[in-house]
Amino acid sequence: MLETQFRTLLRREENKTLMLLFRVLDGWTRTTSTGTPVGRGIPQGNEISSFLGNLYLVPLDRALTHFCGRCKAKWFRYVDDVKVFTKSERDAREAVFVINEALRSLHLNLQGSKTEVLSGEALIADQDNSEMKRISAAQEAIRKLNGCKDGKAITAELKPLKDLVSRFRSRLPGSVAKLNGKESRLFRRLLTLYGQCVRPHFRRAAVAALKQLPDEKMLKKTLAYLCQLDYRSHNKIAAELLGVVESDELPFPYQAATVLQAVGRLHPRDPKDVASRVRKYALARKRHWMVVQKGLEAVFAYPYNPENAERLAIRFLADQHPMVRRAACLLLLRGRKHIVRNQLNELIYHADPNVSRLALYFLRFIQDRAFADAEIAQMGKGSQTDFAFQCNLPRLYALAATPERNKKTAEATLNYLDSLPAARSKKIEWHRERLRGLVEWSTRPPPPTAAVPTTPSVK
Repeated sequence: MLETQFRTLLRREENKTLMLLFRVLDGWTRTTSTGTPVGRGIPQGNEISSFLGNLYLVPLDRALTHFCGRCKAKWFRYVDDVKVFTKSERDAREAVFVINEALRSLHLNLQGSKTEVLSGEALIADQDNSEMKRISAAQEAIRKLNGCKDGKAITAELKPLKDLVSRFRSRLPGSVAKLNGKESRLFRRLLTLYGQCVRPHFRRAAVAALKQLPDEKMLKKTLAYLCQLDYRSHNKIAAELLGVVESDELPFPYQAATVLQAVGRLHPRDPKDVASRVRKYALARKRHWMVVQKGLEAVFAYPYNPENAERLAIRFLADQHPMVRRAACLLLLRGRKHIVRNQLNELIYHADPNVSRLALYFLRFIQDRAFADAEIAQMGKGSQTDFAFQCNLPRLYALAATPERNKKTAEATLNYLDSLPAARSKKIEWHRERLRGLVEWSTRPPPPTAAVPTTPSVK
């Protein structure tokens, strides 16, 4: 559909632009477990997606322009958010039909839950942005503090928002159960601000919202906020999130998978039981592939027995879905060193090219000293936060599997680990000690060579 739209809207003289756009679309094409290409959907959050989305919706723009010219109305569109201002309620309802018909011709649907016809006081209230401006003013004032650690100064800037905070914190879960478009945006902005300030005011409201609202934006915003809170609250947050998925309160697999992804980013004070709970929920019985993938990645992030990690990895490397196989290849790195090396040498011949390329990439850390040294140097120059260290864990476990003949690589890995600042996270501390234990052999002196007795010659 997008390719057809491009050829209709762009002139033949712009053939280079067309070819570039087609290459972008081909790069986004994914394959099923049987190898069938699926050319549906584009990623969110980048400029090219916004451009393609606007280009695809040109027929909607034309339909609205024609309608507003006939009914003397005004319309505005920002990506997929459309507002039409008419002189009568009858024209407003007709605008809904016009939009729905235009979208159906593009094989899209109008979201009924987010479509409203407003008038009178309700319309005035919807157009009133004073509350959003108050949040923006607080954000700007806190930004000007320029990283100030004075909690009282931040509290003073947040105090004028007390009434907005109370609106969403009181009478849970009802206060967040049915948020309209404006209320939803307001709540998300508050989560962004209070997350940046590491304030736990919305912890209970965030958990309630992700259970009540099957909205992707709300799901990601609430989980991002919870992950930003102080590590001291992560024990309780991890327990609450795991309780949500274990009780099957979330109706869609992508919701459970996104929650497991967030659990992997948390830093609870007692991290040892988290991987077992994730395994029992996501991996012990048949689940959607997305849940299994994020479950394997979450297990990788937490303390786990090497032999158990090997068994899980080998089991799910035989899964039908390619994303599950990739996550299993990642978990394999948590196994015993000789098993990791042997399995990677076998996986480079795997039928799935994604698995074989990933195995070959990790094998280079073990076999190619120049490549390993360059990767260690790159990690040393990068960020030294707990989040950055967790992102580097696959590379570090691959480096830790190096054989004893590559002593220099093991020494460089140990030096990198020793150069890191003290970790605030018990989970990160556990990984560092585990990695040190895997490479500390490089500091042991070589065993003494046995002296060979000689018999003096007699002349």
